[in-house]
Amino acid sequence: MRTYINKPILIVSLSRYSDETGTAPSETPVKLQWLETGTHLDGKKVLVIDEVDDERTTLQFTLNHLYETHPETEFAAFVVHNKLKEKKGTLPEKLSHFFTGEDIHDYWINYAWDAEDINQFGK
Repeated sequence: MRTYINKPILIVSLSRYSDETGTAPSETPVKLQWLETGTHLDGKKVLVIDEVDDERTTLQFTLNHLYETHPETEFAAFVVHNKLKEKKGTLPEKLSHFFTGEDIHDYWINYAWDAEDINQFGK
């Protein structure tokens, strides 16, 4: 995204899978990386980007937490892949815009950044 967006990029990382195999979803997303304390977002317009909207639980968790800690910020969300299935999570009513890149069927996506063997994608 850095190639196309000429603005500061802050990264958060969550996991919905808490077991060692990475296959059993947890009830609450686990924060792997979050914004540093004191990150100044108040009064700004922030686009939250997620690679896949599966059950919408991590997106809901992220947006709700961001609204709690930055109530004066205008948030919009973009998901690259939107799975065409019933969602367990909901989007906050305060969300200014919601965009999707591609609607897809419900199948597992192997993103390059999730690979244990980076060479598998070079073939």
